[in-house]
Amino acid sequence: MGQGIKLKSGPAGKLRSLHLLLREYPQCAPGFVLSEAPFAELPEQGLVFVPLYYAGSLDRIVAGH
Repeated sequence: MGQGIKLKSGPAGKLRSLHLLLREYPQCAPGFVLSEAPFAELPEQGLVFVPLYYAGSLDRIVAGH
């Protein structure tokens, strides 16, 4: 099973492509967003925001979900 991962350069954005991926392939949820934002889980949207400084640990974060 694959995971949806998106890298954001700024705090703003609607994550349209990631939402589309999760709608088309719900088995990929949750979608992970690497960004400058703090860690946050939004289960109602199927998203997990991961700070960029955790990028090296992303495999463990994904495995934990």
